[in-house]
Amino acid sequence: MATPAEELERSEKLGGIGCSRKRKEDPRFIQGKGHYVDDIQLPGMLVGDFVRSPHAHARIKAIHKDKALAHPGVHAVLTAEDLAPLNLHWMPTLAGDKQMVLADGKVCFQNQEVAMVIADDRYIAADATELVEVEYEPLEVLVDPHQAMDDDAPVIRDDLEGQTEGFHSKRVHHNHIFTWDVGDKDATDKVFDEAEVTVTEKMLYQRVHPCPLETCGCVADFDKVKGELTVHITSQAPHVVRTVFSQLSGIAESKVHINAPDIGGGFGNKVGIYPGYVVATVASIVLGRPVKWVEDRIENLSTTAFARDYHMTGELAATSDGKILGLRTHVLADHGAFDACADPAKWPAGFFRPRRLRRLRRPGQVARRLLQHLHRQLRHQDRLCTGGRRLHQQVPGWRRLPLLVPRHRGVLPDRADDRRAGPEAGHGQGGDPFQELHPPRAVPLPLCPGLGV
Repeated sequence: MATPAEELERSEKLGGIGCSRKRKEDPRFIQGKGHYVDDIQLPGMLVGDFVRSPHAHARIKAIHKDKALAHPGVHAVLTAEDLAPLNLHWMPTLAGDKQMVLADGKVCFQNQEVAMVIADDRYIAADATELVEVEYEPLEVLVDPHQAMDDDAPVIRDDLEGQTEGFHSKRVHHNHIFTWDVGDKDATDKVFDEAEVTVTEKMLYQRVHPCPLETCGCVADFDKVKGELTVHITSQAPHVVRTVFSQLSGIAESKVHINAPDIGGGFGNKVGIYPGYVVATVASIVLGRPVKWVEDRIENLSTTAFARDYHMTGELAATSDGKILGLRTHVLADHGAFDACADPAKWPAGFFRPRRLRRLRRPGQVARRLLQHLHRQLRHQDRLCTGGRRLHQQVPGWRRLPLLVPRHRGVLPDRADDRRAGPEAGHGQGGDPFQELHPPRAVPLPLCPGLGV
C-alpha cells in the first residue's frame, strides 16, 4: 500500500485540474511539418471548383457547359441533372431536413453551388467555371427574418410548399421550420400579472462566422477494384461523415474510410456535410481518379456554417428588491433556406435555469431567410443566459442578489447517495450545497443567476 508521501508524489506527477500540460504537437507545426488536406497529393488526382449563383433567389432556366468541357484540361462539369439519376442531387441534413447538393431548378441563397468543374488543376478548374453559362430568372428575395412568415412572403423552398408536417413540429407557413414551446404558460402569465416589477428588452445576437484558418476541403479516392472509398477530409465529426457517406453512396460503411488529418481550426464549422464533399466523391467514383476540393475564403464565409443570428424578446418578473420570479422569452432564429444545424443538445439555444426561478416560458420560432448561408449550426448554448443577465440588470436591486447556482472552482460536493434534484439536493443527507459553499452574501459583480464562476 502506497504511503501518503508516495501518493502525494504520484498526484503531483499526474497533475489535475489547472495543471500545465506539455503540448506534443507543437514542434512539427512550428517547423512547418503539419499535414493538412490541401497537402495531400495522390497520383492522377484531379481538382474540383464550383460555379456559384450570383443571385439570392432565382430559377435556373438553362446551364450551358459546352465551352467549359471544351477547355483543355477539363474532365467533367457536373450539375444536379447529372446527380439526379444517382439520387444524389439532394441529401439529408443532420437536423431532419434535406438540402440540395447542386441547385435543382432554382437557387435559394447567394453563392449556392450550381455546378462543379473537374479539371487537371485548380487554376484550369477556376478558369473553366467562368465558361459555364447559366440562365437565371431572378425571383423576389427575402432578407428580413421578421418578414419571412408574412402572408405575401416569397416561397423559398418549393418542395415544402403546402406541407404542414415538420421534423420538429407542425409547420404553419411555407417558410416556417419549427417552433419549440417550453414552460407553463398560465403559471408564468400569473406571475407576471402579480409581479411588482417587470422589464422587457429586445436583443439581437448577431450572426458570427467561425472562420477557421483552414477552409473546408476533402480528397475523395474511390478504389474500383476493392470497392472501397477513402476520403481525406477536414472534419470535426469523421464518424458521422462515414455514416452519411455510406448512406448516400450505398457503399457499406465498413468500406468507407474517413481520414481527418491535421485540422486548421473548426469551431463547429467542420461538423456538417458540405456539397463539395459529395460532388468530389461522385466525381471520383465516375472518373476513377482521386478528386480534391478545397474552398477559398469567400466560399467559406458565404456558404458554410455560421453561429447565432437570434432575435430575442425577453421579459423578466421580479420583486422590488431584485428577486427573480419569472422569465418569458421569444426567440426568432434565422436558419436560412436549408435547416442543417448540428445541435449539441435538445434545444437550439440553451437556457440554464436558475435554481430558484419560479416560472419559465420560452417559445421560439425558426423562420427561413434567404441570404448567403446553407448550413445552419446555431450551437452556442450561452445566448439566453446572456439575455437573462441583460434583463436582470434592469431590475432594481439586482446587484444585491446572491449567486444562485454555485460552481465551486474545481471542487464538487459528494452527491453519490443523493437522487433528488432542486433545493433539497445535497451530500446524500438532504443538505443544500449552495448554503454550504456559498452562504448568502452581497455579490459585487454583475453576475447572472445560472452563470456560476
